[in-house]
Amino acid sequence: MISCACLELGAAAGATRVLRAHARAPQRWTIGAAAPPWLTVHHQLLGDGCFPGDITTTRYLARRGSRTVVSAVAATPLRPGRPSLLATDVRVETGAILVLQAGALLPHAAAMHRSLLRANVAGGGAFAHIQAIAPGRSAHEPGRYARLDLRTRITSGETLLLREEATLDPGDWPPGGPVVVAITVVGAWAPAAIAWWEPHLHPGRPIGAWPLRENRGLMVRAIFQALGEANAFVHDLVTQFRQTPGPDICCS
Repeated sequence: MISCACLELGAAAGATRVLRAHARAPQRWTIGAAAPPWLTVHHQLLGDGCFPGDITTTRYLARRGSRTVVSAVAATPLRPGRPSLLATDVRVETGAILVLQAGALLPHAAAMHRSLLRANVAGGGAFAHIQAIAPGRSAHEPGRYARLDLRTRITSGETLLLREEATLDPGDWPPGGPVVVAITVVGAWAPAAIAWWEPHLHPGRPIGAWPLRENRGLMVRAIFQALGEANAFVHDLVTQFRQTPGPDICCS
């Protein structure tokens, strides 16, 4: 199955609004709570995950002044068979903030999957992408997926900030089948520059952080032993990001 969706966001009178929304089944948009200037939009993948050969593409355009959290409704099981593809394309304009909280990927035994994220964040804009990966958590099959290909490319104008290409075989996953939360934060925004993860550190929760090129953002990886614990961390993180003052809309 091939499915495409697009979401365009703008701002007026100090509030964020949806300018355009389109989705082809099994994707669907639902407008959530508004707390100006922030708006929450829910992204739903109907059915029961990605099946062999599925191609799912999603495009976002966050225009000047908008403040949006896009939250997945549920996790995404990855079914065994031919490779499936989830491709996300993002554009964030100056003075806009877009936070994408993707659904956790749950690769089942023999699953082959590729996730692609391509984002361009203008100077003075801000973007955060949060993705949890939990192999076998819904089918109790940790470490038995076939292959995961994770590709990320983030630019600001013509400047390449991050290019990450990871191909993960079952033997590459940490022992014990933990949940990994991958966070990338970009732009003229405090969460892209300060150690917000430090309060979450403790001996049983390893967290690593690496700056993006030209110190224009951060890449953070955190490991959890349970999906519920990871989901609680992500919820608290998104709440914290929403409460952080955004970039100056006059930045260029």
